[in-house]
Amino acid sequence: MSTEKKQEAPSTDLSKNQPSQSERFTNMVVKEFSTNAGGIKLTSLQRKLCQNYFIKLDQTLKDNEKKRLAKSKKYHNNLKFN
Repeated sequence: MSTEKKQEAPSTDLSKNQPSQSERFTNMVVKEFSTNAGGIKLTSLQRKLCQNYFIKLDQTLKDNEKKRLAKSKKYHNNLKFN
């Protein structure tokens, strides 16, 4: 008989371990306002609005990048990030 212990594969389900990107964004916004504005509490409606802003901005950036890359390489706009 083998005395080796079976090792379980690590869980790859990140949705249970980490908040979504929009939730992380909202938490960063709240943290930033808390340190700079002397404290802030968002209502559930404001929190949902903040998350929806993030989702819309993210999708808009992706769509614009697809449009930029769809152009001929000669006409790509070179974007500088600071």
